[in-house]
Amino acid sequence: MPQELPDYSAMATQLLKSWGRMQQLHIHRQMEGFTQGEMMALGYLHQKGTVLAGELSEITGVSTARIAALLGTLERKGLVVRESDPEDRRRVRVCLTPEGVAQITAQQKLVHDNITALLTRLGTEDAGHFVRIMDRIVQLHQEKKAGAETPAK
Repeated sequence: MPQELPDYSAMATQLLKSWGRMQQLHIHRQMEGFTQGEMMALGYLHQKGTVLAGELSEITGVSTARIAALLGTLERKGLVVRESDPEDRRRVRVCLTPEGVAQITAQQKLVHDNITALLTRLGTEDAGHFVRIMDRIVQLHQEKKAGAETPAK
């Protein structure tokens, strides 16, 4: 008797339902007063240091006008500083202020602690499987992206 193939479509439906319920829990929105885009920008600046505003636009996939507005908000909150690039005055360099570093460091610790607690509740085996599967999903997406960027012969 042939082995029945898994119903990947049904699994995808279930995953999307679970993902939707997880989104409703606001697990990813743990820092009050910040949008997801602001947190992404702060995290990227924390990782890279001083960057061009255009680089933030590219990495987030958001228009330069939207990045300018987002940076204006973060600047008013005292978290970033913008200044003209001395080599090309049309370009804007952005970096975190000491307050911005403190805010993103605190946020990253909170997220890390919450994920550690979640993995602990999952237990050794499930936590290990979850991390391995997440790594595999990232790998598959990177391979797909690299394949898509390879010109056809």
